[in-house]
Amino acid sequence: MLTIEVYLMFSLEMYLLMFSLEMYLLILSLEMYFTFSLKVHGILIGSVILIENTHKSRSMINIQQQQQQQQQQQQQQQQQQQQHYCLANWELV
Repeated sequence: MLTIEVYLMFSLEMYLLMFSLEMYLLILSLEMYFTFSLKVHGILIGSVILIENTHKSRSMINIQQQQQQQQQQQQQQQQQQQQHYCLANWELV
């Protein structure tokens, strides 16, 4: 009878030990999964932000280039008008 009780106690302890080990491994795997998924999610969010910032900076560069082109065109038009005005005055004299 004593051997049966010892066997039952031993088997119960082994069962509890295995159960606790399985729970520990489950918790560890869940923790690793969530850590990995958060890192991947962070990388994706970072990539989206980087793409948005790149798009914004390209838009700003395009706007600046357009403004520079407009200024150059205005300067060219002013120079042409001044040349025509000088020619017209010279012909009058």
